[in-house]
Amino acid sequence: MIKFSHLVGRLRRDSNLLIIGAAIVVAVASVASVDTFTDRVRRAMEQQANALLAADLVIASSQQLPPQYSQSAVALNLDTASTVEMRSVVSHGDNLQLVELKAVSNGYPLRGELIVKENNIPVASNGIPAPGTVWVEQRLLDILGLQIGDRLTLGKLTMTVTRVMVIEPDRAGSLFNLAPRVLMNLENLAATKLLLPGSRVTRSLLIAGDEPALREYKNQLTLRDTDRIRTADDARPEIRSAIDRADHFLNLAVLTSIILSAVAIALAARAYTAKNAKACALLRVLGATRRQVFIYFSKELGTLTVISIIIGIAIGLGAQYLLSILISGWVQGELPAPGATGVLRAGFIGMLASFGFALPYLLELPKTTPGSVLRPSVENNPPNPYLLVIFAGVALLLIAPWEANSWRITLWVGLGIVLAISMLAIFGQILLALLYRARHKFGMVVRFGSTNLWRRRVLTQVQVAGLALGLTALFALALVRTELLESWVAQLPERAPNQFLINIQPEEQQSLKQFFSAHGIAPPELHPMIRARLVSINGKNVHLDDYDDPRAKRLANREFNLSSSAKLKTDNKITAGNYWSAGVDRPEFSFEKDIAETLGLEVGDVIEFAAAGENLAAEITSLRTVQWESMGVNFFVEGTPALLNPFPATYITSFYLPEGNNGLMAELVRQFPSVTALDVSALITQVKLIMDRAADAIEFVAMFTLLAGVLVLISAIQTTQQERNFATALIKTVGGTRLKTMSLMISEFVIVGAIAGTTAAITAQLCAWAIADQVLQISYSFDFWFVLLGGLWSALIVVLIGLVAITLAFRKPARLLLNPP
Repeated sequence: MIKFSHLVGRLRRDSNLLIIGAAIVVAVASVASVDTFTDRVRRAMEQQANALLAADLVIASSQQLPPQYSQSAVALNLDTASTVEMRSVVSHGDNLQLVELKAVSNGYPLRGELIVKENNIPVASNGIPAPGTVWVEQRLLDILGLQIGDRLTLGKLTMTVTRVMVIEPDRAGSLFNLAPRVLMNLENLAATKLLLPGSRVTRSLLIAGDEPALREYKNQLTLRDTDRIRTADDARPEIRSAIDRADHFLNLAVLTSIILSAVAIALAARAYTAKNAKACALLRVLGATRRQVFIYFSKELGTLTVISIIIGIAIGLGAQYLLSILISGWVQGELPAPGATGVLRAGFIGMLASFGFALPYLLELPKTTPGSVLRPSVENNPPNPYLLVIFAGVALLLIAPWEANSWRITLWVGLGIVLAISMLAIFGQILLALLYRARHKFGMVVRFGSTNLWRRRVLTQVQVAGLALGLTALFALALVRTELLESWVAQLPERAPNQFLINIQPEEQQSLKQFFSAHGIAPPELHPMIRARLVSINGKNVHLDDYDDPRAKRLANREFNLSSSAKLKTDNKITAGNYWSAGVDRPEFSFEKDIAETLGLEVGDVIEFAAAGENLAAEITSLRTVQWESMGVNFFVEGTPALLNPFPATYITSFYLPEGNNGLMAELVRQFPSVTALDVSALITQVKLIMDRAADAIEFVAMFTLLAGVLVLISAIQTTQQERNFATALIKTVGGTRLKTMSLMISEFVIVGAIAGTTAAITAQLCAWAIADQVLQISYSFDFWFVLLGGLWSALIVVLIGLVAITLAFRKPARLLLNPP
C-alpha cells in the first residue's frame, strides 16, 4: 500500500484516478445501500406474507401434535401458539347453523392482525376471545338473527357473542370456507365435548421468530407422516405473485446499479491508464522494470480501492438508514435490523469491480515502450480484447445475483448487454461511416465533428459503447419503473372483484342471476367447480415419494378445484400448446404454468384425476400464466366442458360490491342460505400494499442508479479527454475563439450522444420487453417516440457534461495541453 498523503496528491493531479475512486465509491455505496435495504424490505414483505399464516411457519396435522414440536421451538426462543379448526353446528333457540370453528390459544396471531368491529369500525384486536365468549362473522348474526350480547350453544357449552370478526390473518390463505366463522378460546374447547374419536379436525402449531432460529428449527424438525409444514409459499397465489414480482423488480434494480457501476469503473480505468502511459514511459526511461512499474500502479490502485470501499460502505449504510426512517409506516412495526450480508457483498463487489475491470488495462500499462515518452498522446498497448472480455465476464459472473429468484433476470439483462454491444458495433459503425461520407453536405462544425470522430473511430466506439450501455441500463430501469410498473399495478383493476360466492348449487344459478338483476347489478359469470384428486401421470400412479420438492408433495397430495371453460379468460395467457376452441368435444386439460413446472408436467402428458368416485383422464394441451392480481375467478386446472360436464359440480363467481352495500349481502345470504359469501377486500388491500411498497423501493434504488449512470457518462467522455485537450490547444494556438472552439467540440458531443442515445433507447425497449414477457409476465408495447426522445435527451446530457470538460480544458495554458506533465 502507498501512503495516504501520496494518494491525495495523486488525486489532485490526476482527475482520472479521482474518477476511478468515485466509480468505486458509487459502486460500493449503491450495492451496500441497495442490498442492505432491499434485504430488509424483502424480509419485511416476507413477514407480511407470513401474516397470511398468522406465523412464520405452521405445522398442521389431523392428530394431536407431539409436545416436542413446541418444546424445540421454545428452546430456540421462538414464539408459539396453537389452533384447532373443525366444522360444527351452533344453535340459538330453535335455529341451527353449520359453522367453521377455530379455537386459539393466547398469543394468536403471531403475525398479522386479527380485525374486529368496534362501534361498526374495523380495528385490530388486542387479544383473543375471553373464556366463555366467542367472536363471530357478521353473516352468522344475519343468518341466526343474533346481536352482540346474545348467547349461542356450541356442543355442550353455551357462550356469549361479544365481537364481530372482520378478518383472521390466516384465513386469507384459503377462500373456500363453506360456513360462517366462529372464534373461541382454546381453553373452552374441551368443555364443548366436540373432540370425539374420528372427529375431522386440523390442529396447528404456529411458530414465529428470528430467521436464524427458524432455520435451526427446520433443520432439527422431523415430521411424522401425518404432519405437514406450511410457509408463506402456501399463501394465496395473488399474494405470492405480487411478492414474486416485487422481488423481481428489486433484483432488476440492484443488477442495473451493479452493471452501471462496472461500466463506469471500466471506462475510468481506461482513461486512467491512457493518461499514465507517459508517466510509465518515463519510469521505463529511468530504468524501472516492467514488474516494478506494475507493482507501483497496483499499489496505487489497491490503496484507492480499499479507501473507496470504506467510504462507499459508510455512505451506503447511512443512506439505507436514512431511507428506513423516511419510510416508517411501510410495514407493520419496524423494518428488520440490517444484516452483514449486504456490507460483505458490497466490499466483495468493490474489489471485483476495481480489479476485474481495471486489471486488463493495468497489465498492459508496463508494456509501454520508453520511446513513447516523445509522443504527445501515448497508448501503444491497448488491452487484448479477449483478456478484457475474460476478466469482465468472470467479474460479472461473480457479481451478478444467481439466486433462484433472480437468475432469469440476470440472464436476460446479460443478454441485453450482449445485444447492446452487438447493435453498437453495427449501427455505430454504420452511422459514423455514413456521416463521414456525407460530411461535405454539412457546415464546417459538423464536418469537423464527424472527421474527428472518424479519425479516432476506435476511441469513438469505446466512448459510444460506454455511453450507450449506461443509457441502456438507465432507460430500461425508467421503462420498468414507469410503464412496466404501471402495467403491473393496472392488473389490479380499480373495481377488482371483492366478493366471492361459492357453493352455488346448479339449480340456484338462474335465481341468483335474477337476484343480481333485481338489485341493479350485472349478473356475474358463474364457473363450475369440481373437487378432484390427482391419481396418475402418463399411466403411472402418483406417490409423494416421487417428489423431492415439499411444495410438489403438497400439490400432489391436495384436492384440486377443476373447472371447465369454453374460452380462454382475458386474464390468462397461453405459454405452451393451444387452448381449445368453443364446441370442442375432446377431453383436454389446461394447467397453470407454475403448477405444471412444480409437478414436472408438460404439454402432451396424460393426467388422471379421481372425482365423485370416478376417474377422468385427458391430455394436457396447453399451459397458462394467470394474472392472479386481477382477483377474478381462476383455476390451476381447467378442462373442456365435454370432459367435466358429466360430473356433479357447484359453482363459484366473483363481483365488485361498492362500500356501504353490506345490506345486499345480508339479503343474499338469507335468500340463498347454502351459498357462502366471502369478502376479500382485505386481500386486495394486501396486494395493493405490496405493489405500492415495491414501487417506492424501486424509486429509492433509481437514485443510486442515476448517480452511477451520470458517472458512466462522465467516464465515457473522459476516454477522449486527452485527445480533446490536444485539439483545443491547437485551435487556441492558431487563434481560434472560445465560441468557435466550443461549437466545434459540441458537434462531437451531439453526434456521439445522438448515436448512443438512439441505440440505447432501442436496446432498452428490447430489454424491457424481454423482462416483461419472460420474467414479470406482463404486457409491453414498443414506443417509437421513446426512441426519438432517447436520442435527443442523450445528446443534450452529453453536451452538458462535455461543456464542463471543454471549460476545464480552456482554463489550462496551451503549452500544458500540448505537453502535459
